[in-house]
Amino acid sequence: MSLPSDLLEQADHLSRRERQRPRQASLRRSVSCSYYAVFHLLTAEATSHVGPNLTLNATQRIQRWFDHGDMKRVCGMFSRPEAPRQLSTILGGPVSSDMQTIAQSFIQLQEARLDADYNLAVTWTRLTAQQYAQVAKNTFAAWTRIRRTHESNVFALALLSAKLFDKER
Repeated sequence: MSLPSDLLEQADHLSRRERQRPRQASLRRSVSCSYYAVFHLLTAEATSHVGPNLTLNATQRIQRWFDHGDMKRVCGMFSRPEAPRQLSTILGGPVSSDMQTIAQSFIQLQEARLDADYNLAVTWTRLTAQQYAQVAKNTFAAWTRIRRTHESNVFALALLSAKLFDKER
């Protein structure tokens, strides 16, 4: 299995780990794993889109170039049917519903991960952790449906070079 798939499985496992009264640590790590499953899925896929013939070493180095904040900003651009003008001219049409799902899920999971990792005032429930794991699963499924499209290529390029899309060109 790949790291993204392993993380998704781990998120599911952690959300169900204790039968009675699940520990906050398990639920928080579950939410965090859900986010990182999607993060690593997108960075791996984007790297393979941009450089399909790279060595494993080069691929791993490039995956370290992705920035969580930039990725969230790019996902904001893809989260609605109408992309910003600097993207819509490259996309050549509206953002697909699958891409919107991916983008919205990434943002939702990143915000949940920040709460899970840093906000000790939040108490997590098994149901909430399982819901975030399902969001991640839905994201994997949506990506599978669009991974070989023009839109996914543009998305991959935008994730890696977000700053290029900040300006009109």
